[in-house]
Amino acid sequence: MESIITYRNYRSYIQDFYNENKSLKKLTWQTFAEIAGFSSPSFLKLVCQNKANLSEEAIEKTAHSMNLAGYEKDFFKGLVHFNQAKVASEKIKAFEDISEIAEKYKATLLSEDKISYLANWQNVVIRELAPLATANFKTSNIARQLYPEITAAEAGASLRYLEKAGMLEKLPDGTYRQTDKVLTTGDKDLASIYLRNYHRTMAEFALDAIDNVPMEERNVSEIVMGVSKEVYEQITQEISAFRKHILALAMSSETTERIYCMQTNLFPVSHKLNNRKKK
Repeated sequence: MESIITYRNYRSYIQDFYNENKSLKKLTWQTFAEIAGFSSPSFLKLVCQNKANLSEEAIEKTAHSMNLAGYEKDFFKGLVHFNQAKVASEKIKAFEDISEIAEKYKATLLSEDKISYLANWQNVVIRELAPLATANFKTSNIARQLYPEITAAEAGASLRYLEKAGMLEKLPDGTYRQTDKVLTTGDKDLASIYLRNYHRTMAEFALDAIDNVPMEERNVSEIVMGVSKEVYEQITQEISAFRKHILALAMSSETTERIYCMQTNLFPVSHKLNNRKKK
């Protein structure tokens, strides 16, 4: 489904969230209400039908049940206030709030013709570095900022690609700006060969960092655990919410001192076992 910042009615968002998860046989109105902590199994259905409203407490519960965090949660809360406001001044204030969030955190979905953006890992890093550089910088200077370093020719090629693809814009004063704050592949591109190769390259850099980056400048940890399919799906939802929290933190940073890549991996290290209770 679309990002919440594209919505102008919170009831439509809840309904779309329900429809999508129901189609995957993950949700009913009763289980939805239970997850959110509502005693009435039909409460959220009534909300979607405009027969009930969300209180401040109910907003928190509903947002949590849909794994909304960071700016997405803030947008959802603002959208509820906008839709439920009874006074014009309150409605205008709520609309200004959600408009500001939408403008700041607008996430652009990479189309199929632009997914090649991930063909070279340096494209991703230079998209973050270029807006921080001085006007009319030399490509050799930005090339040396990457870890591992690349050549000036490679940096120049990335800049030309990013400009042509419309991901960076060179301003009259010689500086660059990002045309979109956030880029996302969405779920439809998870099988893309470009995306697979990109993840593989960044995973190799993560391995190299274990030996060559000081411990105080990196964070590596893992958990090995036995879980059921149901719990696995719950964990993936928690990971999704966690990523949103991290993105919101990063977007709130007023300065950039270094570019980081954060990977979250959850993968099997055994074959499927016989169905039996864990001791």
